[in-house]
Amino acid sequence: DREIGYQALEDLVDAQWLGEKTGQNSRMIGTTLAVSIDGEPYVITVIDNNTGKIPEIRKAISKIADHLQQNGHL
Repeated sequence: DREIGYQALEDLVDAQWLGEKTGQNSRMIGTTLAVSIDGEPYVITVIDNNTGKIPEIRKAISKIADHLQQNGHL
């Protein structure tokens, strides 16, 4: 599934999408993705309790990846 994490990372230099698993039920939506940022592997998980908020999940992933690029490990 490349609708969430893959698209969230498209504009980031040195962030490579490696894989993703997305899940959804009537109350939650979430995704866990493997990503390489500046050559370092990371796993990022983001969930939201409103199933219509895919753009917000993308934004969160993008902000996390950008933070890792700018500042290194959390």
